[in-house]
Amino acid sequence: MSNLGTGVLAGWPAALHRFLSSRSVDADALFHQCGVDVALLKDQANRVPAVDEVTLWHKADEVMKETPHFGLMVPAYLYQNSFYSLSLAMQSSENLREALACMIRCMDLINEVIGFNLIEDGQRQYLRYSLPAGLRTFVSHSEVDATFATLYHTISKAIENIPNTAEVPLFSKVYMTRSKPNDETFYLEYFNAPVIFDHEFDQLEISSEVLQHGNPAANRELAMLNEKIARDYISRAALDPLIIKTNELLINYLRLGVSPRQEQLASDLHVSLRQLQRKFNEAGETYTNLLNKVRHTLACEALKTSNRSISQVAQEVGFSDQSNFTKSFKRWENQSPADYRKKFRTP
Repeated sequence: MSNLGTGVLAGWPAALHRFLSSRSVDADALFHQCGVDVALLKDQANRVPAVDEVTLWHKADEVMKETPHFGLMVPAYLYQNSFYSLSLAMQSSENLREALACMIRCMDLINEVIGFNLIEDGQRQYLRYSLPAGLRTFVSHSEVDATFATLYHTISKAIENIPNTAEVPLFSKVYMTRSKPNDETFYLEYFNAPVIFDHEFDQLEISSEVLQHGNPAANRELAMLNEKIARDYISRAALDPLIIKTNELLINYLRLGVSPRQEQLASDLHVSLRQLQRKFNEAGETYTNLLNKVRHTLACEALKTSNRSISQVAQEVGFSDQSNFTKSFKRWENQSPADYRKKFRTP
């Protein structure tokens, strides 16, 4: 499918599709007009090119012109498990400032075009939405509305364990570059804060008190673990499908005790060796690097969950002798296979 690759994770366009369908709009036809294969939306790890994402929102503006604030409604159609690990990481952070820093790091991977930054201006703190120079004028205001609404829900979830914040408005003010609508009531009620239209930036002003208030449910280790899971998932979604299939083949072969040659993988994937190597180059990978990553994963899995000897594990992941396996494993984990196994054995 040509639409896989860089861009926006498909979970977001899928939410727009579900919203439009709920409003009796032929969402399949609209997506087809924008060159987006609806089949991509079935897997939230797929990506829709950013330019197609922009086009989708402008088309949605046309069909939803009687409801100019519809962007605020779309996040309700975003599956809650889309970024579950990220949500857990934020909820386990020391405070909202730490939670937002985690979100910003992951957003860089979720959407390769949109940027978020926490800006400090004296006593005021702003979570600012930004796009590359010149691109902001092409992005639909409804998409910005939807982005802000998603942030509102995400941040609200992150602070639900923090006491006393219910008495302090989450956002002191909401700033938008969009023109003031004829009826701003929906915006004011939605954000429960003053909304400043026709502003230079799209940003949220957050109270310093809310940012700094300690989270009694904080767990630094859990926050770090869930952020790593989120980043690994999102990063994997950015891979070319052929690289993903190559990884899957390597896992299957190694579990059979076979270390396949590149020619065999190319044949299994129904591409030429030159095509496969070109994909490796485009992804900044090599066959040897991919093979070692799979060996590393399978070796760790076997050492943690089985009682097979280290020499058996070495053979299973494609090493001719235990010595070479031990040297490689120390390079991967900074410890021997035996020491690694001890960590997962109950006394």
